[in-house]
Amino acid sequence: MTFGPDGATGHPDHIAICQLTTAAVLAAAPCRDAAAPHQVAKLYYLADSRERMAVYAAAFGDTAMTVDGVVRHVPGWEPWAITTCIDTQAYAQQAWRAIACHRSQLPAGIADQLTVEQHQLLWGVQEFYRVFSLVNSGQALEDDLFAGVERHAASMPSLGRS
Repeated sequence: MTFGPDGATGHPDHIAICQLTTAAVLAAAPCRDAAAPHQVAKLYYLADSRERMAVYAAAFGDTAMTVDGVVRHVPGWEPWAITTCIDTQAYAQQAWRAIACHRSQLPAGIADQLTVEQHQLLWGVQEFYRVFSLVNSGQALEDDLFAGVERHAASMPSLGRS
């Protein structure tokens, strides 16, 4: 999994991470007469919904980033484009503690201003767009990033040299 092509906030480093991760997954695809690669069964992009981005903007301020004089506003993903929702409620407090370490990037006093509902929406679920999958037809909303991967791995023939 990686950032989406929008970099979540338009951040150029996040966009580069997306591009490099996607390229690495493609480069690892099996090809004839090559050493056995590490084939990736699924690739996901982080896909914060419009609702989540609106809550984030309300809590933390405008998420737009200016790069080379161009304002990059990322409104979030449409609900129909989100293919995977992971329940991360058990880790919500831990996620917030990690985010709170970035004091220079957070508004002063924000820890006391967020409601329980805002915390739940921001850290209690993680949304993704399934870029591709060798194990899922793409029809069902997933709640597990590894669904079908074990079954797929067991059915794969050895890709070593003969």
